[in-house]
Amino acid sequence: DDEPQALKYAKLAFPDFRVHTATGPTEAKAVLAGAGGAIGIVVSDQRMPDGSGTDLLGWVHQVHPGIIRILTTAYSDLASAIEAVNTGAVYRYVVKPWQVDDLRQTLLRAGDLWRLQRERDILLRELRNNVYDAQRTREELLEVLAQAYRSLKEANMAKGSEGIANTALTSSHEATFEMDSRSIMGVAVPVVNYKANPELKPNYGFANTSAELDRAFTKFNELLPILAHLAKAEGTTFQIANDVRRTQRRVNALNHVLIPRYRATAKMIEMVLEEKEREEFVRTKRIKSLIKGHEKELKHDEKV
Repeated sequence: DDEPQALKYAKLAFPDFRVHTATGPTEAKAVLAGAGGAIGIVVSDQRMPDGSGTDLLGWVHQVHPGIIRILTTAYSDLASAIEAVNTGAVYRYVVKPWQVDDLRQTLLRAGDLWRLQRERDILLRELRNNVYDAQRTREELLEVLAQAYRSLKEANMAKGSEGIANTALTSSHEATFEMDSRSIMGVAVPVVNYKANPELKPNYGFANTSAELDRAFTKFNELLPILAHLAKAEGTTFQIANDVRRTQRRVNALNHVLIPRYRATAKMIEMVLEEKEREEFVRTKRIKSLIKGHEKELKHDEKV
């Protein structure tokens, strides 16, 4: 706002917010550039010496799309505010002089929307990373699995499938997995780790076995940490995807319920103003007609 008193009052009226102030669009852009993404809401007056609020908020929409934008304006600038809402450049507009309680409620809703969008964006980024990780791990798993089965097939051909089956029954190795969880933006995701034994060796005898069976043993053992990593990646993907849907529903509730309701109110105000303008136009024409009629009567009386 270009009024210093309004800036001072805003800082005093909203102590529960960290308020940055600027006297115009140029200074506001500098404040945003120096904030490093810490600003979530921009509230701007419409009429300022070095530019309009709608132009500033349109720039914010392009350069900092995650910031929630609010316009304060007088009744005389209502058409500009309605246009800004309709084009999506403004989340809400507040008619001046604004009431502290009303503006605080608007700021709280805007803050909720900003936090939800920020949480959604972070979760989407994590989701993309985990989908890629799961795909890469699955490909690695299939490659090692193919090598393991190839070695097992060769062992079966060398010693016979019944002999290999009997040898497998004598093995007492067990795979140990550790299960835990961690939090990503409040979403609990699984952590699966394979507890590897660095001294693990085949515990079957050398009779009726072969080098191919040893290679198969080694390859199947290599599968276990890959399986653990894949379980973690796919479990994380599933949990994040569910939370992204939940968060998106809450964002939609603010964007597609509150905003359309507000746009409907703006449309109603616009229609009322247009109706008043038409009434004023008809009233003006009627007055002009009466004045002309009265002038004709005066001229007629003068002639008489």
